[in-house]
Amino acid sequence: MEPSPIHLAREGEVTRRNYVRLGYQRLTRGAYGPSPDVTGMDDFAARRRRFLAHVRAVIAVYADADVVLSSPTALQVLGVRK
Repeated sequence: MEPSPIHLAREGEVTRRNYVRLGYQRLTRGAYGPSPDVTGMDDFAARRRRFLAHVRAVIAVYADADVVLSSPTALQVLGVRK
């Protein structure tokens, strides 16, 4: 799974006013990115793909803070495990 480009509202390029027009979705408050491609996936795999996109967006929002990911799920978010 490749990391998707995430745009933060505080950077001003993609905001709550223009994200739909630019083809993005709101991944979490203040973070926008493309919709995860879930074509051909079963419900579990689609939920997992959306969850990982959400977690990556949250981490992007708090990149300036000392955020620590732990557990196998964190490794999946970082792309270490599938």
